[in-house]
Amino acid sequence: MCTVDYTVRAMNKRESTIILGFLLLLLIPVLWLTYESVSKISTVFIFHRNDYVITQSMLTKNVCKKYGGGARFDINYKGDTVEGSDGCRLLADKGDFVKIYFNKNNLYDNGIVKELITLCCGRIFLLFVLSILFFKRVTKYHHL
Repeated sequence: MCTVDYTVRAMNKRESTIILGFLLLLLIPVLWLTYESVSKISTVFIFHRNDYVITQSMLTKNVCKKYGGGARFDINYKGDTVEGSDGCRLLADKGDFVKIYFNKNNLYDNGIVKELITLCCGRIFLLFVLSILFFKRVTKYHHL
């Protein structure tokens, strides 16, 4: 009876270790991606907001493909025109106006405001869920 209980506990601990490792492997890249998104938002809206312009631009293209694609728009600033781009926009079409941000010193540092915020919120939510699962698994692991 005692050896069976010990074997079951050892199997549970091994399974818990595998799940814990898997969650950690997921948590690290999501943490990095979340940091990148939060850093970009804080740069555009808080720390260097005088370097950025928030304006409206018309979409010149919106392509969503399985691999690649995205939205395109023109940026006009001080006589320069640059094609900006961002990820897919499913709810907007060519000719629709979207709110964009761009860096006055580097017009290629640009994007769609809503996409930036939505991406950041999604990554924060995913990080939050993975963190809860990870810490629940850590506490369960220590109780085995």
